[in-house]
Amino acid sequence: MDGQRPDLSAFTTYRLHLLNRLFDTAIAADYRAQTGLDLGEARAVAALGHFGAMRIMDVGRRANLEKSKASRAVESLLKKGLLSSARDPADARAIQVALSAAGERCYPRVLSIATMHRDRLLNPLDAGERRVFDALLERLLFHASALSSERAERSDD
Repeated sequence: MDGQRPDLSAFTTYRLHLLNRLFDTAIAADYRAQTGLDLGEARAVAALGHFGAMRIMDVGRRANLEKSKASRAVESLLKKGLLSSARDPADARAIQVALSAAGERCYPRVLSIATMHRDRLLNPLDAGERRVFDALLERLLFHASALSSERAERSDD
């Protein structure tokens, strides 16, 4: 290094994290104001509405939440009556959660807020740019997933 400190804003990962944080801050405020849910709860509702009933441990993966945040979100949603729980038919030791009738009524509102924020974020891009952005993002996600799998395999050795 030549004595110069690197410019963090030049790192793609830094800018992606910043974009994510700015987006999450805005959408979290709308989820709270319009549904009474925090961001983790709204993500759990979205995942369960889209994918259907699942084990509690899968909620975090599907909702892109850390295990502890997913667990807190599920617990809170159960207390609010937005989820129901039952023994997993494939494994009686595990619990599955699903949207309750109240959760099913909440899901479209959560989806509407997410769609509105996505559209507002992508508004500066024309249709062609959105397609290119989506394709590039998909490639990066696939590559990052492969790198993560490689890391996990090396740590298992």
